[in-house]
Amino acid sequence: MHFPLKKDKLKIIVAWAGTVVILVYVALTTDFADAFEALLNTNQFLFVVTLVASVLLAWVADSLTLHLVLRQSGFSQSFSDLLLIKGASYLLNVINYNLALAMMATLLSRHSKKGLAKSASPFIFVNFLDLFALGLLLLLGIAQGFHASVALLPFAIGAVVVGPCLAYFAERDLMPFFLKKLRDHAVFLSFRQCPPIKFIGLGLARLCFLCVYVFMTYFFLTAFHFDVPLDAVFVYQPILAFIVFIPISVAGLGSTQVAMRYFYKDFAPKGVNPIAAVDAYSTATIVSVNILRIVISLLCLPFASRLLNSNEKD
Repeated sequence: MHFPLKKDKLKIIVAWAGTVVILVYVALTTDFADAFEALLNTNQFLFVVTLVASVLLAWVADSLTLHLVLRQSGFSQSFSDLLLIKGASYLLNVINYNLALAMMATLLSRHSKKGLAKSASPFIFVNFLDLFALGLLLLLGIAQGFHASVALLPFAIGAVVVGPCLAYFAERDLMPFFLKKLRDHAVFLSFRQCPPIKFIGLGLARLCFLCVYVFMTYFFLTAFHFDVPLDAVFVYQPILAFIVFIPISVAGLGSTQVAMRYFYKDFAPKGVNPIAAVDAYSTATIVSVNILRIVISLLCLPFASRLLNSNEKD
């Protein structure tokens, strides 16, 4: 099976280099003894239940919302096939989210025979849906009265508005003349076929999916005895999601750990080095989630490969 890696070698090199540099910084600025103690004091039952339930639920919810987007874009991919393709993509998701989307677009193009540009369109579209959903998450945090999020209000409003407006202009053919060619390009297929009201509906579906990560984070923090309010997680999780999307480290290792120090150190359990407690939480959760996702990917890859090969013989 061929994956779209040639054009992304530079991103992979940058991601690994960034991961090494940031992890060295984290290692030099943490207390390993205190971090290990925080790890030992974890509610292990809650941690394992949260890990398994949230990863599996997120896999299904992500695949289901992608299935809805593909149907809106005119693809007839079955949910079961998409679930396998999504599961197989987790191997690249460990490196970068958009690499995983590129792999899914490649597999879909060969399976649907609609060409790479048209097959990539739903996945580009999903990025705007996620931006919409992340903006809504920030607005929910602001609505719950979390004062630290007020400065993010302009960004949250912009994130919510840009997607529906783009869908409206593309669907009504009201794009400015200098964007006319872009609007008519195959990669804009999903935007042309999605009225704003349907965009909002799909965005709300993605919001439900992204809320899985909010509650996953909340229960992971609870397992490590952090006294963090849920409204704070609604604000911090969208920011951390954007950091994961940026290909500066592998699987968010290092980059998100530094951000989590800033966000969650004030909620650390009393009597424990707060930086060490955050590092124990962040490292354990990132590594555990990605190990489970790699297992899912290895289980799905043979099925996805057979799915692709059977279609090529038709």
